[in-house]
Amino acid sequence: LWLVQNGDWIDGTGLATDGDPSALIPLLEKIPFDVLNTGNHELYRDSVVGEMRKPGGFLQWFGHRHLASNVYMNDGSGGNEKKRGEPLSNRYTVLKGRRSTVLVFGFLYDMPNPCESVLVQRVEDAVKEDWFREALTGIDYDAIIVMLHAGHDDPAAEAIRVEIRKITGEAGVHDGENLPIQFIAGHTHYRRFQRLDPLSTIVEA
Repeated sequence: LWLVQNGDWIDGTGLATDGDPSALIPLLEKIPFDVLNTGNHELYRDSVVGEMRKPGGFLQWFGHRHLASNVYMNDGSGGNEKKRGEPLSNRYTVLKGRRSTVLVFGFLYDMPNPCESVLVQRVEDAVKEDWFREALTGIDYDAIIVMLHAGHDDPAAEAIRVEIRKITGEAGVHDGENLPIQFIAGHTHYRRFQRLDPLSTIVEA
């Protein structure tokens, strides 16, 4: 049993409505999350990103458990042009169970208006990069979880699924089609479920 969190943790408690999460983060760090994804609401204010990145802070505390497969720091010098810097956190992680190993990604929908501190890469572009192929072909795993901070019917889900099937098929990983892929969506605040293919479903909390 794994406990996962799919982003937008800054909202819902009333403790960080002013954009200052310093009172909320110590409480979140008491929860034994196995995986946390990045939501859009954490990325609207530079101050929140700064608080997350503080030495000894939120991102360092959760370490490999915090994911941001397509979110990067902005290395630009200001103005309208953003330049991709280092990843906000980890692009993927691995969960080891008693009988299985699961490869986990954490994507954010194609967010058009993040704060100046970060750059959100299009999901469709992220899954074409070398790191994605290397994760899918260089690790021994039994199934995949895709944390997707997006609606269950967002085109990003299909883009990720198609690319996973293509890459794993070419590499002979579970013959591509025999690999279970579980999408965990969450963004529109509707509870939904959909079967994407015989071994892939998406559930939105």
